[in-house]
Amino acid sequence: SSDLIFELSFDAYAKRMAGVEGEEVLLAAAKLATDLIVATYDEETLVYIGLIPPTLLADEAYIWMLTTEFGHRHPLLLARYARGFLDTALTKYRAIYGHCFEPKSAHWLRYLGAEFHTETQFKIRRG
Repeated sequence: SSDLIFELSFDAYAKRMAGVEGEEVLLAAAKLATDLIVATYDEETLVYIGLIPPTLLADEAYIWMLTTEFGHRHPLLLARYARGFLDTALTKYRAIYGHCFEPKSAHWLRYLGAEFHTETQFKIRRG
């Protein structure tokens, strides 16, 4: 098996999103991202992740994730990638924050160190 996590250019991301439901919203979010990441396993895409800092000099960033059907079927792989990604992102940013609307996702975000400030808003701080 081969697993990869790598940065993706906006153009490559746009090609992957062509025809996907909600394509316009997905492309708008990707345009704002300073880091655009894709994680794959055996050539199947698990998740796309973007980080959006409010300014170029910010030490915090907003995170968004688009989990594929393959990613939903392999939650342990997804969690492993998330841990590695967050460890790397937290070397660049003091904190990562975002919104989570699914109870299962909130559970593993807490496991990864997220603190929820409201029912949906969370923040993960550097160790």
